Amino acid sequence: MNSFKKYLFPVLILVFYCIEGISKYYLMCNDTKISVTRYLRLIIFIFICFYFLYKKKYLFLILPTILLLFYLIGQYLLSFTYFSFGSMVVYAKYIYILFLLEFSFHFFKTTNTKLLFKSFDLIIIINSILIILGVLFKIRLFETYSGIRFGYNGLFITSATSSYFYMIALFYVFINYFKSKPNYILSTLVIIAVFIIGAKAIYLFSALLIVFYFIYYRANKNLLKSIVVSVLSLSTIAILLLIFVPSFLEINNTYGLLSAILSYRDLLFVDKTLPFIRNNWNELNYLLGGQGFLKDRTQMGFFDLFLFFGAFGSVIYLYIYYKVLFKNTLNIDSIFIIISFGIVIFLAGNFFYSATISFYLIILQQILYCLSDDNKCLQYTNE
Repeated sequence: MNSFKKYLFPVLILVFYCIEGISKYYLMCNDTKISVTRYLRLIIFIFICFYFLYKKKYLFLILPTILLLFYLIGQYLLSFTYFSFGSMVVYAKYIYILFLLEFSFHFFKTTNTKLLFKSFDLIIIINSILIILGVLFKIRLFETYSGIRFGYNGLFITSATSSYFYMIALFYVFINYFKSKPNYILSTLVIIAVFIIGAKAIYLFSALLIVFYFIYYRANKNLLKSIVVSVLSLSTIAILLLIFVPSFLEINNTYGLLSAILSYRDLLFVDKTLPFIRNNWNELNYLLGGQGFLKDRTQMGFFDLFLFFGAFGSVIYLYIYYKVLFKNTLNIDSIFIIISFGIVIFLAGNFFYSATISFYLIILQQILYCLSDDNKCLQYTNE
């Protein structure tokens, strides 16, 4: 039983990564979607529910149940034509990550995280090498985007998944560098991959991480030098953005800076989401939500959350999310994650309801927990 617990999450995180790579291959080469991960996540979700019932953790089940009621009422207030299987799947994705993070925390209270972090290291190494090979040999399978836009993200299907994965990876090597034993090979691979992915979200997070470093970690050093290096670093990232996302200037000239930053999401909000709200919502929907067709989503995290759960539901959901992700008193690193991820989620989508990144958020949860526990579980690096 101890061996099973020891290898459960490390194996699962590798399995999900491999399955995503297979899914990307079939999607790009055969235009076929495979649903293996959906059924695997369903099995995991059912297991977690039984675990909470067996352990009599009824309190945790109360708030998700309230969210279910909000979802049902919100959909009912629209019309039964909007009560679709697709919206139920989205609800399940929203809830799944909450259950998984709560379960993982209790799981790792009695299980060492060393193998979990090593599995994460392995995925970083494999995927970063594939990214480098992709850009060197122009391998279509490893491209981030299907069009002419530059970017390589390895075996990840979407740019959002690769962005959030490498945001966590970048924070991970950053923390190891300053608070543990730095792994220079791993750090180099992450930095190279970050530049090549071609997604604005990862460039934004990199800029925020640089600012965080000079504000907090270099606060007592040479102030002028810190400011100069910070400005040069941010300028370099801005130049890379223009190089790797050449459409940025074109969109800016045609539709404005906001559309360039949001990748047309502001236009989607005005053309799709607002008309849907005006035509279908009443006063109660603003409190409880009510999502229609999936095409009406803004693809901006907080707006989509509000569209689905309303004002009351969003507050409850974010409260649960905060409680399952941050398990100890907030420190400066946790605050940085809240602010930086919050900014990225505000501008981009596919975070709260992306089941794909759920296992990588376990890594982030454990990193933050380790930072509040004298860095004990980060000390294995370079052993």
